[in-house]
Amino acid sequence: MSLDVFPPSRMEEIQSANERTALLDKEKSRINNELGGSKPIDGLERTNNATWPIYFIILTIMLERAAYYGILSNLALFLSDDLELSQVVTVVSVFMFTGMAWLMCTVGGVVGDSYTGRFKAILGSFIIYIIGALLLELSARFCDKDAKVTICKKLSQKGAFILCTLFIISIGEGAFKSNITAFGAEQITRQDDKTYRMYFNWFYWGINIGCFIGYSFLAFTQQYCGFVIGYYPPVACLVLACILFLIPKSRYNVYPLSANAFKKVYNVIKEAKSRGRSNAERVGCPGLEEVMPMRSWLDRAMIKYGGSYLDSEVEEVKKLGKIGIMFIILVPYWMIYFQMNSTFLLQGLHMNLHSNDISNQSCQDKDKAIIPAASLSLADVVVVLLAIPLMDKIVYPWLDRRGWGITLSKRILIGFLFATASMVAAGVVEHFRRGLLDKQKLTQCININHNYPAVDMSIFYQVPQYALIGVSEVFASVGSLEFAYQEAPQSMHGFVMGLLYLVQSVASLLGAGLYAFSSTKVLKWVDNKGNARSANLGKLDNYFYLLAAIMFVTWLIFVVLSVKIDFKYRNESLAAVRTKRRSSNKRGDSLSKM
Repeated sequence: MSLDVFPPSRMEEIQSANERTALLDKEKSRINNELGGSKPIDGLERTNNATWPIYFIILTIMLERAAYYGILSNLALFLSDDLELSQVVTVVSVFMFTGMAWLMCTVGGVVGDSYTGRFKAILGSFIIYIIGALLLELSARFCDKDAKVTICKKLSQKGAFILCTLFIISIGEGAFKSNITAFGAEQITRQDDKTYRMYFNWFYWGINIGCFIGYSFLAFTQQYCGFVIGYYPPVACLVLACILFLIPKSRYNVYPLSANAFKKVYNVIKEAKSRGRSNAERVGCPGLEEVMPMRSWLDRAMIKYGGSYLDSEVEEVKKLGKIGIMFIILVPYWMIYFQMNSTFLLQGLHMNLHSNDISNQSCQDKDKAIIPAASLSLADVVVVLLAIPLMDKIVYPWLDRRGWGITLSKRILIGFLFATASMVAAGVVEHFRRGLLDKQKLTQCININHNYPAVDMSIFYQVPQYALIGVSEVFASVGSLEFAYQEAPQSMHGFVMGLLYLVQSVASLLGAGLYAFSSTKVLKWVDNKGNARSANLGKLDNYFYLLAAIMFVTWLIFVVLSVKIDFKYRNESLAAVRTKRRSSNKRGDSLSKM
């Protein structure tokens, strides 16, 4: 505390306090700020109606996810129909868009943590997001090859305009996503494991309500009314989400800016590496290392060993290293997750999209394909919507009461197994679909006036692969969000969330690279020159089996790591219980002597 704020402005009230004066009054947040604390600077800690801002945040994320998945659900169809891109380029473009969106989360997290604050970062992201969504609607209106007035006559002009539009959307979406998760968690007043688990479960439930809207109503609108009309609903969802986010503005907990996380981490590592062990012993407290040996080379940056940083600052950097290992383990899982909007969609477009036995149909026929391929993602969404309340309200409490609680690492392991099973199921479906290419072909109308060749195999055979990913999300995806927030230092929540999304970006880009590699002369699984409308997708089943093998190997590695993690947490919990019991015993002895 500096001399500028000493004595506190309420010193007279403090001096007049007696034994009946409450230690924690209603203005404790303001006093804490005067004393240099880290409590919220906007809005007091509340006990009454403390949760209703969280409801608005969940509604906000619900509408934003509806807009995002409304854009993403039929993006492969939009690119292939408007630009007539090849199969490989279409799939890689979708992977690149999702990768850039997740990559921008890292930048958005740093901006929210250290420069604007999370509230302003979210508000700014909405503005960029809405501009991008409007440009996407304009691209559908004026870049379509059948448009009466076109601003993009050449294929290269269309590609450049749409890619710039998708980049703008990725900036807004990334900045929003990296800050809204931590901002919502900061509104929680009870900070314990069960409360956080409940919050992240329902937060993820809200995300999947948005997914349901995007993959159903918005996807149907795009397929049956075209993208010119179909891209209006995402804009409306974003505008409404922004309005809902602003309604409880005065009730939000808004925390002060923290130091630049990137800069802090870089400087701690730089100082620790620049100082040798001998230098640390000479400059620091003499003989200290004999009594308190350094546990890590990063400890050289601590003040007590002659460095410039507090112990807590160095410990935060060390914690990031452990978090990073966990995030790297999650990369194969996210590679599988992103198949839903790329290879799964491409596979579904060339299967029978009718609910009846229609064997052939073109765009000249009155009836149209009544099942959008993107709507199969609803199987994933419905599983998540049903499973999260079931696990949160029934299964987890039942296990906790009997002492059989599932640790975070075990939940992630279970999710990995279901993700592996999903890839195996997708590979089996593709194997049988490819076997029908020369036997049972049909033509069906997609996106108003485009004929797609397909095989007479119902798209409902894809339901298991989508549903298995949904089950994996309940365990692995929710668990990774909970892990990222709970393990992150207080001053780096946005930064760590950004790192989690960066890992997802890397996974999406690796998925694109692996798919592109499968089209090379080395593997020859996919025809690099094949059109996205061709029913022959090459040996796509081999690609799915390869992802399943990678995921299973990752599961085996994490089994070994999780044993050490669980053992460590169990020891820490036992130590905390013993300490609590010892303090209770001492208190009882003191009372008995009185």
